[in-house]
Amino acid sequence: MSQIYDTCVIGLGIAGLTASLYLLRQKVNVLAIGREIGGQLMKIPHIENYPGVGVVKGSDIINKILGELYKYGFKFIIDEVVKVEKVEDIFKIITRSGREYYSRSVICTTGKSPIKLNVDGEDRFLGRGVSYCVICDAALFKGKTVLYVSGSDPHVEFSLDTLLKTCSKVYWIPRVKIRDVEDRYREYLESGKLQILDNCNVVKIDGDVKVRRVLIKINGELKYLDVDGVFIEIGYRVDTGYISHLVKVNEKGEIVVDELCRTSVDGIFAAGDVTSIPYKQAIIAAGQGAIAALSACEYLSKKYGLKIRKVDWSIK
Repeated sequence: MSQIYDTCVIGLGIAGLTASLYLLRQKVNVLAIGREIGGQLMKIPHIENYPGVGVVKGSDIINKILGELYKYGFKFIIDEVVKVEKVEDIFKIITRSGREYYSRSVICTTGKSPIKLNVDGEDRFLGRGVSYCVICDAALFKGKTVLYVSGSDPHVEFSLDTLLKTCSKVYWIPRVKIRDVEDRYREYLESGKLQILDNCNVVKIDGDVKVRRVLIKINGELKYLDVDGVFIEIGYRVDTGYISHLVKVNEKGEIVVDELCRTSVDGIFAAGDVTSIPYKQAIIAAGQGAIAALSACEYLSKKYGLKIRKVDWSIK
């Protein structure tokens, strides 16, 4: 068995980053793993209900938290956890890349995962032309041609506006009808910079080292489009398959937690949108991240004798 961490935080959204900050302040040996930094908050252009900051971009909040984390030597791994196993009192964390890590406790903060198209080439070109976040990656496609597949996300118009300001041409497959589209985007439609593809589905994403084209089926006919990138924003779902065999989940697949963010298994905690707490807000996710971290510290103190700096709270 390789190095054993005190806590493994799974997920790098605001809940996971907050948990990591609280743990690092207590000098806990932390390993943080996630598919991307910032999670959903990185794609929210305006937040008006996060106390103390006024109207702010979600990415600004994340960057400020990261600035604090780096002061404490925060280190993280970009990877996806596919399974957590319990080996006696230690948890083995297995990632998609095939790596294995070991920890005395686990905090699950994986939030919600983007819904995929599930077409050939989608996974292969992830990060090489395929993206699930316009705000995160639009700048990488300046002057390029892209395909945008949208669902019912409330930020569809913001994402589309961003792409139109950045890219030379945008093909758009709207899965949900958007009101007043022709009037709002008349200039782009008339110039040919925007082309709406109704009654259309993506069949395949193709390329070499990166995306070069997509095969679509439009009005029953197959057709190739030459594109440099594919943006997919069709919604999110909770993905707890990596941990649901160990902890109790509800009918939605959310991890059931108590008021201290403890799960049904000692040593496993959860915070944020991945939990059964009904209110999905950034400030609540951050608060839960702090609670989960403090609960993990208490667990480590009682079970392993970890010395805790009793600065932020006191253990009963």
